[in-house]
Amino acid sequence: RASLLCGAICTLHLSSAFVVSPLRSRERRKFVAFPIPLTSPSFLPFVGPFHQLSISQRSTSSLQAVEHASGIMSSSLVESTSLLSVPAPLAELWREYNVVLDAHPLYTKMATSLVGFIIGDWLAQTFVERTESYDPIRTLRAASFGVLIHATSGHYFYGFMDRTFPGTAASTIATKVAIDQICWAPIFTAWFFGYNFLLEGKSFEEYILKLKSDLVTGVRGSWSFWAPAHAINFAFIPPPQRLLYINVLQIIYNIFLSFLGNKNVDGEDDGSSGGGLMEQQQQEEALGSVVEKEPAGVAQ
Repeated sequence: RASLLCGAICTLHLSSAFVVSPLRSRERRKFVAFPIPLTSPSFLPFVGPFHQLSISQRSTSSLQAVEHASGIMSSSLVESTSLLSVPAPLAELWREYNVVLDAHPLYTKMATSLVGFIIGDWLAQTFVERTESYDPIRTLRAASFGVLIHATSGHYFYGFMDRTFPGTAASTIATKVAIDQICWAPIFTAWFFGYNFLLEGKSFEEYILKLKSDLVTGVRGSWSFWAPAHAINFAFIPPPQRLLYINVLQIIYNIFLSFLGNKNVDGEDDGSSGGGLMEQQQQEEALGSVVEKEPAGVAQ
């Protein structure tokens, strides 16, 4: 399972670049220095002294900075003492992704959300619920929610947060995390339940029962997973790449979210007395597996 999760995260990075921009077909050396992180604000505390692009150059035009850095890095071989080197195709994909992110931020985030929700629901059906037959319609519902709701709302919500609470002071980070988890998490979870119920043709009364049954559990799951991860997000991740960071972790969280969103409300199936207890145990196991699979050193 760990290898599948690692593969899913890598697939998200690669496929999002393929979705939003074709790979340029010019010859590259076998290895080149990774151009984007060396100029990215999130990596500046670690590798900033090793690169000569100033903050003022980057703030003047991030796109020009990316192109300039790529030209510098592609024109020379990587020294044995280079701080970071990766295969040229991956470096090119990452560069292309950032170029398109600058040009079309919302559409790029929609593409990464699409991939993240598809992988997350597939993992939930295959390895958590272990359904007898895979349900592609359910995955399409999750994918459409990722594109239409998650990407668009996240783009504008986190943009608003960054404009309203700029900086990375401890008090600013704590404020952002509190607003995200106290205000945004219940709204987002309720949206997810309502979107699924709407596409499934269920009634408003059934939706209210779902909220009463599982909203608190969904919010508690969000607090345990996303609260520490967003502390990292607001402290170290550049604002344009916040949603990519979220989408990578969302693959893991979607395992829990997809399971919870498609879980029957107690008594909805056969009304058996043991059904509610069994579903509650499965729900706790799903949340536990999500927390255990969170990448080391990454807390939201």
